[in-house]
Amino acid sequence: MIGTSMFDELYEIHHHYSIYKKMKYSRNQMKIIIDSIIEQLYGYYITGKFNGIMNVRAKVVERIKIEQIDEDLNILTALNSLLRVYGDVFSKSYSDHKENYVKFIESELRELSLRLAEHSLNSNDSYAIRLRRML
Repeated sequence: MIGTSMFDELYEIHHHYSIYKKMKYSRNQMKIIIDSIIEQLYGYYITGKFNGIMNVRAKVVERIKIEQIDEDLNILTALNSLLRVYGDVFSKSYSDHKENYVKFIESELRELSLRLAEHSLNSNDSYAIRLRRML
């Protein structure tokens, strides 16, 4: 689904934000991490070539319609919410992203992080357990 290193990154993002109320990573670093998580989830849930965020969102919506396993549906729904705001948060054309960025960390990224950490496939992953306990 996603690698252990991504659980560690998610923990660091949420932990740093919860303590300091500011971001640990630059917007570009955060985009790289989020893109990696999106690609890994795309590879796990969807067959075919990864080709752009908007195309990914369309494929995720299609998969949501047919997914029958609740914990997978929860992840796909959280991923869809994250993808819905992705453009606003990481757009290069808009210079003041702080409000969108903060909401993204507190809402969409937190929800996806929690759903990933709660998934039964990650029940023995020490980084997922650490993330789940913190959230």
